[in-house]
Amino acid sequence: APVASGLTADPSSLGLGFALDDSKEWANVLYYGREGTGKTTAAATAANLPDARLVLFINAEGGLKPKVLKGLGVNTSRIAAWPAQGEPVTYAGLEKLHVNLLDQLRNDPGCVTAVVLDSASEIVSSLREAATEDRQRRTLAKIRGLPSATDFDPTFIDRSDYGVSADQAKRLFRRFRDLPCHFIVTALEREDEETGDLGPDIQPAVASALMGYVDCVLHTRADVTADAERFTALTRPNGKSRAKDRYNALPVTMANPSFERVVKYIEGTIAESDDPQQTELVQAIALDRENREAAAAAKQAERAARRTRTTTKTSTTK
Repeated sequence: APVASGLTADPSSLGLGFALDDSKEWANVLYYGREGTGKTTAAATAANLPDARLVLFINAEGGLKPKVLKGLGVNTSRIAAWPAQGEPVTYAGLEKLHVNLLDQLRNDPGCVTAVVLDSASEIVSSLREAATEDRQRRTLAKIRGLPSATDFDPTFIDRSDYGVSADQAKRLFRRFRDLPCHFIVTALEREDEETGDLGPDIQPAVASALMGYVDCVLHTRADVTADAERFTALTRPNGKSRAKDRYNALPVTMANPSFERVVKYIEGTIAESDDPQQTELVQAIALDRENREAAAAAKQAERAARRTRTTTKTSTTK
């Protein structure tokens, strides 16, 4: 095996891992935000990467719309969806899928360019529901035929159900993250009731773990008016928004945060200084600020004018 520059021996042949300089860089990105902020579309643009062969969507939300994605310029011919229509997303099914993916990628590196979990919110919810149903089945099996059976509440969700699903979710997210391909996760937005912080809409313990697993956490936003649509993402913590950029390569507020563009920033093929979309965003933000300041000044001037008119009228009346 080739030896990386500076190394005197192949570490893999010594059972000491691999040469870091010879490793392939895979991007691990979490998009979270309110509905309609472009998360699924941003993830789907992984199919537009120059070396893309197959992008596998774990389509838990059923949000993949081929016609819409094609209209937005996504190469849908490179996208596959799992599970089959009408089939549920289960822990056992996801475990089996991971084993299959790992086997395929070992036999044919690069056969899968990216795996997308769309969305973590729905996957964790499905795991919790399955944990509740499993506990209920076991409980009924124990009490069937006994008087206490009348006390069984099929709508009750036990705290243990959240613990089981949290452990399963963290295990699955970590395993898919470790596959030799890009890893993309989407999630809805949730506001913490105590702190007001904004983060992924999943169990807090799972959210913290997931944000630690990935390299980039992007808080997506949409500013849609009658004249234009502007999709952006925060890539660093800002006020109440949780975000991060382990590469320190993305603009703090990123224009059109598609996965395709994220990868280009990470690879260094584009930079903020030579990105037309970013320049346009900066100019738009500056113009918005000027308009707000002008509107505030005009409002203040109108208040002052009203006070002057009131004072003058009062003086005249006296």
